[in-house]
Amino acid sequence: MKFNKITLSVLFIIVAQISAETNSGKIVTGDDKPLKTSKLSIKEIVQRSMEFNPAVRNSKYELVKYDSQFLKSQSKYSWRIVGGADINQGKLPLNQAQLFSGTKTQTNKYALGTEKVFSTGTYFKVEASSQRFDSNAFEGNNAPGAFRAFGIPALYTSAVTATLSHDIIKNGFGGFSDMRTQEILKKQSEINKEELSLSLTNSVVQSLVDYWSYAISDSSLKTFEKLLANTKSIRDLTKQKTAIGLSEGFEVNQWNALYTQTENQLEKTKLERDESKRKILRTLNLTSDSEIGETTDLVETLPAELDFEKDKEYAFKNRGDWKNMKARKDISALAMKNAKTNALPSLTVAGSYAYTGQTITSPQDSFTDSALGASSFKYHNLNGSAKLNYPLFDPGVKVDLRDAEILKRQVALMEEDLKKEIEDDIQSRIDSVIVGHKILQNAIKTKKDSETYYNGILNSFRSGRFTAIAVKNALDSFVQNDLAEVQARINYNINLLRYEVAKNSLLKKYDINVDALVESF
Repeated sequence: MKFNKITLSVLFIIVAQISAETNSGKIVTGDDKPLKTSKLSIKEIVQRSMEFNPAVRNSKYELVKYDSQFLKSQSKYSWRIVGGADINQGKLPLNQAQLFSGTKTQTNKYALGTEKVFSTGTYFKVEASSQRFDSNAFEGNNAPGAFRAFGIPALYTSAVTATLSHDIIKNGFGGFSDMRTQEILKKQSEINKEELSLSLTNSVVQSLVDYWSYAISDSSLKTFEKLLANTKSIRDLTKQKTAIGLSEGFEVNQWNALYTQTENQLEKTKLERDESKRKILRTLNLTSDSEIGETTDLVETLPAELDFEKDKEYAFKNRGDWKNMKARKDISALAMKNAKTNALPSLTVAGSYAYTGQTITSPQDSFTDSALGASSFKYHNLNGSAKLNYPLFDPGVKVDLRDAEILKRQVALMEEDLKKEIEDDIQSRIDSVIVGHKILQNAIKTKKDSETYYNGILNSFRSGRFTAIAVKNALDSFVQNDLAEVQARINYNINLLRYEVAKNSLLKKYDINVDALVESF
């Protein structure tokens, strides 16, 4: 009895030591320094990602270039300044052949104008030109005296010419082939825009996931710190019990092994936490000495607006892949029309009309002279032409028609499959949110129950009714459930993000205007 009283007294002293290390059932880690936190809201993380995250910034730059191919194709329809100079000078021996034409001739022509190709397939050009012709015919001593009166100085001939050309079949009765081609390129640009918007959304989501991955690593670190402190306390208690004969020496060896194992897990978790921290500091452009805290607005409640029919309707109005499918349908229809148009003959009609003038005084006078210049509108030059091209048995035309028909059928199949995929995606995301919320609520309840159990078994241990291993198991369960609650909360918020992505409402939710991003460049 005396020995039992002494033993019981020693146990009470040891329990009092553990109680000093325990505050309301929560293990003290030995580090009393308060953590410096810099909490960010989800919206702030999104905004910093948009501004600093390299992946997000690259997605923004790619988004700005969504219509590059379409705009490049428009260059052929720009007004252009055209001009040139042709100089031709010749010298021949004097003989009967050159008696009337002269032995020296020089023809210089200068032209300047503007031209444009219209999306209707029409070509238009207006040009002002001046030609200088000079010959030594009937000049000098070599010319017969009776003909020397026919010698004249340089002759200036000027003109203002308008030219028009158009394929009246392919860009007329059968529709405007060039305009349809431009519409195809424009819709392809819109497809690029929607795909790049989705890429931007995924980059933003990844930034949030990276931030929360750090939060999970940080919680894991705190968990193993608690486990290590607990293991050390129970190991020290076992040593004291061994000293008074209440435990065996090999039990200390067991706790030494558990302590080393937990210490290794702690170091590994520190490494993972530090890697996650460096990544998020880099993506959010924070200094290396910044302390990162948890986000302030993690959601725990179930959204009230969960409604499959309404969400499906919203998705079909806003999802980029569904918009792209409509664009692909339009492209297939335009491609079919173009293929049929290309099977038609090509009938190009062209014509030009010029007002001309001619003087022997100066190039300016050949334009301005009221009697002989181009501005007098007395002299003109009219040209017209028509060209027909109709290839027979052209396999390329047949292939275009075949491929256009195949594309039309493929798009119809893709549309039907995508419609089912979007409906399934919406339903899956709603189910994930509901299940994730249930898991979170269960994790919160489990943590609370395990904490209550731990506090109860700790109080009973103080009275000597439970062993140290039972206390350790209870605390292990409590800290593991604490980590599980953090993971469940973050996983639930990730499910909420994926639900927003499935509807394509994430960028709108955080006030990110894709059109404004494009217009800012």
